[in-house]
Parts: sequence; C-alpha cells; structure tokens
Amino acid sequence: MRVGISIIIVNWNTKDYLRRCLASIYRNLPSCKCEIIVVDNASSDGSVEMVRSLFPEVKLIVSETNLGFARGNNIGFQNARGEFVFVLNPDTIVLPGCLESLFQFMRANPEAGVIGPWIRERENISTDSFQNGEAAFLDEKLNVTREVSMPERWNNRFGRVRIPNSIGSKFIKPHTNPTVPLEVDWVLNAASFFRRRDVDRDFLMDETFFIGTEEIEFCCGLMKRKGLKCFILPYAQIIHWVGKSYSGRINWAARLHQLAQAAIYFRREQLYGSFWARCDSLVALWDHSVLSLALKLKNLYNYDEERENMQRIYRSLLRTDISLILGGRDKALQIGSEFREWASRNNKKN
Repeated sequence: MRVGISIIIVNWNTKDYLRRCLASIYRNLPSCKCEIIVVDNASSDGSVEMVRSLFPEVKLIVSETNLGFARGNNIGFQNARGEFVFVLNPDTIVLPGCLESLFQFMRANPEAGVIGPWIRERENISTDSFQNGEAAFLDEKLNVTREVSMPERWNNRFGRVRIPNSIGSKFIKPHTNPTVPLEVDWVLNAASFFRRRDVDRDFLMDETFFIGTEEIEFCCGLMKRKGLKCFILPYAQIIHWVGKSYSGRINWAARLHQLAQAAIYFRREQLYGSFWARCDSLVALWDHSVLSLALKLKNLYNYDEERENMQRIYRSLLRTDISLILGGRDKALQIGSEFREWASRNNKKN
C-alpha cells in the first residue's frame, strides 16, 4: 500500500511528551497509510530507548550531535516516502480527526500549498493522568473544541512590517468560525502539512539558522512563489505544550527568542529589503519595551517568578532589536552563528 502521509518529528530531550505524541497519532490514524519518522538530536533523557521499546514500527534516525530543527527535518524529509508530509513537534497531541481532515482538505484543494491544524495551547489536563500512561491521558476528554478564536491574518502574518502586538491585537477582529478555513501568510512548523512534490528542491528547510522562522522561508518564499496558498483548518486540531525542549532553562529560552528575532530580520530582509527589515525591528523594539514595562509594573504589585523570567527575556530582546537596527543582516547572521556555537557547547555538557 502506497504511503499517504509521512509524519516527521524532530526530538531533543522530550521523552515523555514524545511518547504521548506518538500514542495520540496511533490512536487517530487517517484512512491512508502513514509512516512516522523520528529524528533524535542526541537526546540524553532516554528518548531513543523509549521509541525503540514502545514504538518499534517508527522509523528512528539517531544523530550523535544536536543538528538543530531545520537540519533534523531535512534528514527526515530525505527519508520520507509519503505523498504528503506532516512536520510535527514532539510536544503535541493529535486530536481525533485531525490527520484525516488535513489529508482530505489537501486532496480536495490543489491551490493549497501548506495547511496547518488549529493549535490549542496546553490545557487543564490532570497531572495524575499525565503520569499514568497514554491510555488514561488520552482518554481525558481530548476532543475537538468548537470554541476557536484567532485574529484574522494576525498570529500568522508576515508583511513588510508586522502589526504591533500591543496595538493590533486590540483592534483586529478574531476568526471564530470553526468550519471555515482561514487563509494565512504562513503556517507554524509546529504542525505543517504539505505535498512532497511541491518541495522541488533537495532540502525541506533552510539551515541558515539553527532553529527559527523556517516556516516563513518555506511558506512566504517557496510556496508563495509557486502561487500556492496557506491555510489553517479550525476543525483539525492539536494541543501544543510550547517550548518543552527548553522548559525550565531560562538561558535557552532567552537565546532562542534572540535567535528568532535575528531570523525574522534575515527573512524579511530577503523578501522586502533592509529598510523594511529595520522598520520591523523598530516595531519589535516598541512591542518588547511595552511588554517589559507591563511585566515590571505587575511584578511591583504582585511578584511572580515566571513574570521575572519573561522580563529577562524581554530585556535580552531589547538589546537584540537595537543591535539588528544598527547592524542589519550581518548582525543577524552573527547571532545565528553564535547560537550554533553556544548550542554545540551546551549539548556537549548535557
């Protein structure tokens, strides 16, 4: 039977989340044949042993070093045999009907280049069921919700200059119809679905940066040049625990946020030129200043450690914004290169 969907998951030290992700996929398989490819980036938490023991049918590719998100997905893509490819983060749960809905929509809409499910953030799922194995965890009312709310072309927008988050989110009408697909500029690589034949090049993701904004180059660059559109399907849903590969490590979080800003600058400069990229960094500087101040005021009233950590991240982002405005493309590439070296040293320590 021909493989319909190749699901690519790049993992780094998220064993427990990966186990539940894989279990949710097998409990909600579509009508076509699927293959699951896990690319492990030198995990040290037993992820590899877990996959081999519990999911022997998974195609497991083990790297001795942390290759990064883009390179990991490129390796998975080179080993994929499916007509369609679904790039998925390990800290996700695939809900009933998600894979089938993505599969059927893509087959029925040739103008679609990339589609993504509605991403629901982590929810109030009991700790007991999370610890007691996949069956109890996945049986805990993880159903498709009809309560959706996403600002139109806002969370997935990539124009010459972004709309300030501190302003735009207050005025843009949210998309709340769960039955109507939403056209967007780009789809998050936390969960993106596309035809393999539309990627008419040797690699899936640009490896310029270790991790960050690969979806922008992929959707706004490759797919838009082909005249293909990007959609989010509100009725195809996943749950996503954001950032579990660096959870509890504030240095990782801060550096990844810095890297994301550098990568965004680089992509926007590629698409629209350095003037618009610098203008966008000015918008980011405004946003990060407002958010940092708001967190500081909240902490003065009622201290919270998580808010303090976010303040540290915003302070690092403010420095990054200023350096990008002054240094431009060269500074963005320097941040990417420095992150690779830092990540390599950190991976060896772990």
